[in-house]
Amino acid sequence: MANQDGAEIDLSEGEWLPQPRGARTMIFQKDVDPTSVSPESYALAIELRALAQRVGTSLNAYARRVNWDRSTISRYLSGVLVPPADFVERLILDGDRHLGVELTVDARTLVHRLQREALRAASPTSADIQDLRDELAEAERHSGLLQQETRLLRDMLKAAHSQLDEQEVQIRAIERSAAADRLTQRAELAVWSTNYEGLRSERDRLQSLLDKLKHELVEAERRAATAEERCAALERQLEAAEEAEDEEWEELERRTQGPVSSSASSNSPTFSAPYKANDDTDLQAVVLELERQDPVGQRMASILVAAMDRVIDGPRTGRFHLGQISALERSSLHAITANLIQHEFGFPDGHPTDFLVAGIQVRYRFSTLQGWGIPASALNQVCLLVEVGEEGRHWNMGIVRATPEHLGSYGNRDGKRHLSATGVSAVRWLHREAMLPISVMADLPAATLENITCHKNAQVRVDNLFRSIQGRPIDRQTIVALARSAIHGERRARESRARLVPEGILVLTLRDDQLISDLQLPALGPSQWLSIRLVRMQPDHGSTPSTLLAGERWCAARLQDPIEELPMRRY
Repeated sequence: MANQDGAEIDLSEGEWLPQPRGARTMIFQKDVDPTSVSPESYALAIELRALAQRVGTSLNAYARRVNWDRSTISRYLSGVLVPPADFVERLILDGDRHLGVELTVDARTLVHRLQREALRAASPTSADIQDLRDELAEAERHSGLLQQETRLLRDMLKAAHSQLDEQEVQIRAIERSAAADRLTQRAELAVWSTNYEGLRSERDRLQSLLDKLKHELVEAERRAATAEERCAALERQLEAAEEAEDEEWEELERRTQGPVSSSASSNSPTFSAPYKANDDTDLQAVVLELERQDPVGQRMASILVAAMDRVIDGPRTGRFHLGQISALERSSLHAITANLIQHEFGFPDGHPTDFLVAGIQVRYRFSTLQGWGIPASALNQVCLLVEVGEEGRHWNMGIVRATPEHLGSYGNRDGKRHLSATGVSAVRWLHREAMLPISVMADLPAATLENITCHKNAQVRVDNLFRSIQGRPIDRQTIVALARSAIHGERRARESRARLVPEGILVLTLRDDQLISDLQLPALGPSQWLSIRLVRMQPDHGSTPSTLLAGERWCAARLQDPIEELPMRRY
C-alpha cells in the first residue's frame, strides 16, 4: 500500500497492522486477477485481503458474523465487486476489536481512498452519491459542533447575566449604606468607596463580556442556520441523485425483462365460485416457496431481531426491549421488516403489491397488536401476515387470501379491515408462538434494574450488570445499550473482566469453553457474555462443578460464601 507521497506502506506488520494472534487466518476462494479487474479494484482488493487477515477467523465464519452473503464478501476480496464504505469500515473495526489495537489514521484514510477510487472507476454515479453522503455526514457533524457552540455561548451568557445582576445588587447595597452612614462613619466610607470602585470596574468588565458574548451568540446562530441550510440542500441533492439512479435501473429492467406472468400482473383477482383454500394454487405456491427457503423460521427470526434492534437503538437510547418503544416507532417496523424480508429472500418488487413470491403477487402485513389491517386494495390478494408479541418474546407467520368472507364487516378510518373469525381460522400458519431472544434486562425486578442503570458512568453500569446477573448469557445488544456505544460496548465488557477479579467474579465469552464446560455453565454464542462468582472449593461444597485455577479447585459461590479474589488478573 502507498501513501499520498507515493512511498510504500507495509500493512502486514509493525505499528500499521499488528500480526493476528494465533493460527487463525482467512483462506480466499480465488486470487485477485489484475487482468480481469480495474487497477483501482485490484489495489483495493489487495488491501482488503490484508485487513481481512486481522479479524482472526475464516471467510465462512466472518460472513456469518457480519450477516453478509459469503459469495458477496468473496467477490469484494477478489476485486470483482467494489464493497460499500460501511463494509470497509466494519472490516477495519472487526480487525481492531480482534487485535485490541486500532488501525492508524493514515492506513484507515488510505483504505477509504482506495475504496472511493475503485467505486468511481466502477460506477461514477454510485461514487457521486457516496461523495454526497460523505459530504452530508460532514455537514451534519459540523452543524452539530455549531449547535454545541451555540449552547455553550448561551450558558456563558446566562452566567454573565447572573454575575451582572449580583454585582448590581451589591452596588445598590453599598450606595444605600454609604448614603445612610456618610455623616457618622467617614472612616468606613473610605473602605466602602474602594470596594465600590472595584465593583464598578468589575461590573463594567462583565458588561463588556456580556456584549461580546451576545455578538458571538448571534454569529454562532447565523453559522448554525447556514449549516442547517447546507444539510437540507445536500439532502435534496442526494434524494435527486438517488431518484435518478432508481429511474436508470427501472429503465434497464424494462429493457431486459420480458412480459410478466398473468398471476403476477393481476391486481385483485376475483372468484366466480365460493373460495376454497385447497383449490388456491397461488397460495399453495407461496407457502411452498417460504417453507423451501426457511423451513424452520431461522432466517425470519433473524430478520425480526435485526428490525427490532434497529428501532430499539440501544446504543443511543439505552433501551433493551420492544416494550419500551413508542407507538410511532412500532409503526416503522412494518417498512423495516418488509425491506429486510425482500433483501434476505431475494423477492422481486410487486406491482401493485409489496413483492413477488414464486411469481405470485403478495401483500405484506405486520403487527404487534394481535391484528392486521387489510386495505381495500388488497382484496382477494394473497397476504403474508407476520406478528411479533408486544414485548418481542415470540412471533407468528401465516398466509391467507383476503377474500370478503375472510374480512370483518367494518373498517377503520383508513378503510382497513381486520380478519374475521373465519379469516383467522383460514390462515395457513407456518410458524406459531416461535420464540425470539430477549434481553435479560426485560425480566429483572425494578430494584435490580435501577441498581444497574442508575450510575452515570458507562463502565460502572457494565460492571453492575455482571455483578447483578450471573449464570445467564448476556447478549451484545444489552451491553452496548448499557454502555450507550456500539463501538465501545464490548471494550467495556473486556475491562469488566479485569475490574471484577478482586471480587471473585469471572466474566466469560465463547473462547472460555473449557471453563464453561468445567463449571457446567450455559453454552455461549459468538456475541454473548456470562459472569459467575467463584470461591475456593471447600468440603461442604460437595459435588459442585469446579475448575482448576492456579493449582486450586474453584467452584460457583453460594450467597453465604465470602468474597475471594481470583488468582489471576487476565484470562
